[in-house]
Amino acid sequence: MHPFACRRTLAWPLRLGLLVLFGLGAIGGQPVRGQGLIFSSLEAAPADPGAFSTVSCRIQYEAERNAPWRDVRIRFTPPREWRALATERVISLAPGSERVIPFTVWVPEQARPDSAYDATFVLSEPTEAQIEAIAIRGISVRGRHGLTLIASTPQLQARAGEEIEVSFSAQNDGNESDVVELESESVPDWPVHIESDRIALEPGESRTFFVQMRVPDAIRGGALHVLDLRAISQDSDVAARARVRTEVLERDVEESRFQRLPVEASA
Repeated sequence: MHPFACRRTLAWPLRLGLLVLFGLGAIGGQPVRGQGLIFSSLEAAPADPGAFSTVSCRIQYEAERNAPWRDVRIRFTPPREWRALATERVISLAPGSERVIPFTVWVPEQARPDSAYDATFVLSEPTEAQIEAIAIRGISVRGRHGLTLIASTPQLQARAGEEIEVSFSAQNDGNESDVVELESESVPDWPVHIESDRIALEPGESRTFFVQMRVPDAIRGGALHVLDLRAISQDSDVAARARVRTEVLERDVEESRFQRLPVEASA
């Protein structure tokens, strides 16, 4: 987290100096004071990926009541790959007043809680002839878990004694790494084998796996079977479910006929 960094009366053309200021971001811990202004960034609530979030700064104008109003410009730079609805505001400050200036940003879906994100505020005169202060605020991202489980063929047909193989895909829809456990329920109870009962998924990653089933020999045509497969996150209460329905077909007519024994030719 970088609370803020600052430098007073920095000439705007000296852009190389900004690199020095940003490098001091971890040192500052108090609001910046100078020329009657107090400038600071405000602690932001954890941002949710795929949603709007607000980041704010605060300006206080310490002056006597009979002092002139003061116009200032705030330029805002969001974290990389984040999108701000507005990046600049010019405000007028009355003597003794305090203003909180919010900026709204869109947090990308891929934002992760284990990454660092910094928002930058630059306070200057309206003409940007000189920069009064710079504030940097670190933004944390809220962790989110999500799972999707899909069966490639949710409807099947098979005959007694046949082996069935079904492919499934599990996707991590959250922004944190996750380990998913797979559980199955077979109704009625057919032999079921899952290729792997545990899958590790990175954010946004999708994995395909296979489930094998065997139709019992004694089952009759017309019977129905349901395979209920569940993917359960080990790190949260998030779960997903997919079902496969199998219809048992009648045996082939040729298989049900009695085979006639060959008649030996008479001598």
